[in-house]
This record gives sequence, C-alpha cells and structure tokens, in this order.
Amino acid sequence: MKSFLKISSILLILLVLLTGCWDMVDIDRRIFIGNVGVDKADDKYLFIFTYPIVRKLVGGEGGGGGGGGGKSIYTIKTEARSFTEAVSLIAHRTSRRIYFDHSRNIIIGEDAARSGLKELVESFETNTQTNRRSFLIIAKGKAEEILGQESEQEMLLAYYIESLFKDAQNKGDIIIKDFSQVMEQIHSLKGNALMPAIVKTGKELDVNGGAVIKNYRLAGFLDPEEARGINILRGEANQTITAFDLGDKKMVVCEINRVDSKPVLVKSGEAPVLRYDIEIAASLKEAPIMKIDSKVLKELEETFASEIKKQVEKGIEKVQKDYRVDVLGVGEYLYKYKPRVWKKYEKDWENIFPDAEIIINPKVKFINLGPVI
Repeated sequence: MKSFLKISSILLILLVLLTGCWDMVDIDRRIFIGNVGVDKADDKYLFIFTYPIVRKLVGGEGGGGGGGGGKSIYTIKTEARSFTEAVSLIAHRTSRRIYFDHSRNIIIGEDAARSGLKELVESFETNTQTNRRSFLIIAKGKAEEILGQESEQEMLLAYYIESLFKDAQNKGDIIIKDFSQVMEQIHSLKGNALMPAIVKTGKELDVNGGAVIKNYRLAGFLDPEEARGINILRGEANQTITAFDLGDKKMVVCEINRVDSKPVLVKSGEAPVLRYDIEIAASLKEAPIMKIDSKVLKELEETFASEIKKQVEKGIEKVQKDYRVDVLGVGEYLYKYKPRVWKKYEKDWENIFPDAEIIINPKVKFINLGPVI
C-alpha cells in the first residue's frame, strides 16, 4: 500500500512537471502592438493599432527567408468608447493573440484631447495590459496621420517615435514623460499636466515643445523655447543646448549640464509672491572670443543668466497668463512646504495662480569652457 502511494505521488508530480507551459503561445502566433492611436469619432473614439508582421521582418512562414511583398506594419482600426472595449472588438478580427507588453506609444489626437481626457486616460490606466513605460503623447492634428507616417530612419514606426524622445539630443526643448509619469502628475495636480507632443512635418515627425493639459482637456501647445523655460524652472533641462547673442552678430552657444531650481515663498498676500533660485552648471561650446579671462568669463555667465531668465519668463507667461493653469508645481510646493499658506489659497487656486508673482533669480557657472574661436 505504501509503495502504491509513493508511486502515485511520483506520477502526480511528474504529470505536473512534464505538462510544461500549457498556455504557451508561439511567438509567430502573437500580435505585438507597437502603437495605439486615438482620435475623436462623434460620440466614440477611433482607436488605431499598429503592429509588425513578424514573418515579413524576419522571414517567411517556416523561416524560409524573405517575407514576400507588402508592408511589414499592419494597421487595424475600430470605434469604441474605451480602450478595453476597443481591444475586445479587434480581438474578434484577428487570428492571433494580442499583446501590449512591447507597446511603445499611445498617441491621442488633438480633437480627442480637447474634448476631454479623463475617461479616456482612465480606461488606459485601469487596463492591466497597458505598458506603463510607453509614452503618452498628444498629436497636433490627428493621431491617424502620425501613425500613417512611414519611417525611413527605423524599420518600426514605434521605435522611431520612442527614440525621438529617449535619444533626444536636446532634451530641455521637449516635454519627456512616460505614461506613469504623466498619470502621476495629472493626479497630483488634479487634472493638470505637461505632456509630450508630436506633429507631422512633411515626411518626418517632430516632438519639440509639449502639450498643456488643464482640467483633463488640452489647453494648448508649447513651442521649444517655452518648453525649455518651463523645464529649467522645474529643474528638468539637463543636456540642453541653447545660444545667446553678444551683439555685432556674434553668438555664444552653451550646453546646460545641470539645473538646480528651488522655490522660495517671499510673500503671501492676496496672491503669493515666489522667487525661484536657479543654479545652472553649463559648458561653453562656441564663443567668438580669442581669450577668456576671469572678467570675460563673469560677463558671459551674467549674460547667459539674463538669457535664461528671459526663456523661463516666456514659459511662465504662456501657462500662467495664456492657459491660466498651474503646471509649474507652485501649488504643489505650497501644499507640501507651506500648508498654512496653501489652506488660504486652496479653494480658489485656479483663479489666484494667474495673479501670482514669480521672480526668477538664475545664476550660471561655466564648468567647462570647451573650444573658443
């Protein structure tokens, strides 16, 4: 009897171990969604999904080499009220299992963003298939136009768009946030956020600047200089090339290596007065000066600081006066570090913020002089 029980136990264990991955799906039977696009379609949304056809990228069926003619990227569209509903609808029209593990970008068209983002982004956030590391982007125009772009730089459009953000040479001119970072900000700022933006320019895509969200709706866009000013204020402008004039058509080119920005409450009247102390470590890339001594260096640092102040003030002007929305984090700072003051402004902050006085106090230190001419 004991031997029978032992044999039975061993057989049961082997049965479990030898079954392997019972729910495994071969890679050539999967659809890996690279991009998700969303445009407004009457009372619904038009969802656009793009994915690579693996056999056309790596070889034909059976590995025979060469995928034959036709495009290697397939697009499937459906109208739905939410992301989850859209996924269930396209599942009925595909012969393979759908996966979002490798999705890179979620692109929302301008009309859809202006009509309201709350329910839409929540449908992505609550769906477990959403890749939290993908980029959540606002398109100037329609998302469908962006996803119809053929990339000559990368084989896959999804990687091309992702690389425009991840591998950007001038990060300060771009609002760069992935899905989780956008959602964190939109929750902490109660429906307000800065988001990446993208636009089609001829045969290329451009991600310079950014988008401003107010009360879960697109308020408008930032140009590269406005985005740079806000990124400097928020201490997020590392690896940024910028230039300023010396007069007589002479130009100095600098790279911002590091930014440290600290807000200080100066006064709490009907509207607060804040000062931002901004310390910048920079490298001198190009300067039409034969010799730089300590006096010239100090003048260059002061001139660059003055230029930084103008750029930051331009960004502040756009969001504070034009869009009238606090995406700078002023209210967040008061809430965390000046709770008594914040209690005074909290209920009417949306109307108080546009009247807040923000003083910019930048200091520049050149840590690398680089080549000069």
